[in-house]
Amino acid sequence: MPEEIPQLPVSPQETQIQAPSLLERISAQKKKILIGLGSLLGVLILTGAVFGVYKYAQRQVQPASQPTPTPVAVATTTPDGTANWETYTNTNYGYSIKYPPDFYYQEWKISNSIKHSMSFRLEELRGKDIPQQPEIGITVYLDEDLYIGDWLKKHSTNKPFGSIEDLSIHFFGVETVGGTQNGLERILFSDEAYGIRTNHQLIGKNGKIYDLHYTNLLGEDLESTFRLMVLTFKFLEEEPEGIGQKKFICPESDYINCMPIVEGEAKWFCSKEYLDWAKENCPEFEITY
Repeated sequence: MPEEIPQLPVSPQETQIQAPSLLERISAQKKKILIGLGSLLGVLILTGAVFGVYKYAQRQVQPASQPTPTPVAVATTTPDGTANWETYTNTNYGYSIKYPPDFYYQEWKISNSIKHSMSFRLEELRGKDIPQQPEIGITVYLDEDLYIGDWLKKHSTNKPFGSIEDLSIHFFGVETVGGTQNGLERILFSDEAYGIRTNHQLIGKNGKIYDLHYTNLLGEDLESTFRLMVLTFKFLEEEPEGIGQKKFICPESDYINCMPIVEGEAKWFCSKEYLDWAKENCPEFEITY
């Protein structure tokens, strides 16, 4: 028989180092978890504190905010397209108008129904044998105590030129009649004569009708020039009140009544100085004594 090996007795110390039980292991694991969580929480708190200190310090060193400047409007000047233009002045009919330096003006003989007529033409065409030229003109009529619209109706027709043998008709084939107010009575329209269409702007002032008009011929378009010229058109001072003033204008009628008893404005018109001037400068002028 094999020899039995005797078992040595177990000492109390050896009994104490036996493997831990399941409960002991679970308890130890919980402690480790709690320690880990505590460490993580401490790191988060420390990080937050450091970030807070950084942001606070950043706010302290930020420069003070500057007030937003208020925008300041800068005045701009519009170039004057007529700055280098010439000025035509007519003291007889009390107006002035500017015209381009490459134009010249010409005054025309007038009839009984027309008090004044002149035109501006291109300098390059001066002296050339061209009967019909592009031009910008001014004609003055008496308003016959009529509102400007009524005056136009009386002296115009939409029928073609030459269809009516009436010397009081000044405008034929009238189209696009329209009215506008701009401090003065104005009417815009166009008419046609001899196959040429003319564009008009009528202005009523002091018992007269001022007809500003332009005609496009030979491929020249004068509309933009005409519009600028109209903007420079202005009336001179009112008729003088005393003999000492020299800006005379022709009377609205063809005669002046200088009967023995005259007062006020009529007395001034019957002064020798004015009558001498009117005889020389006003066609068809007569004096009644």
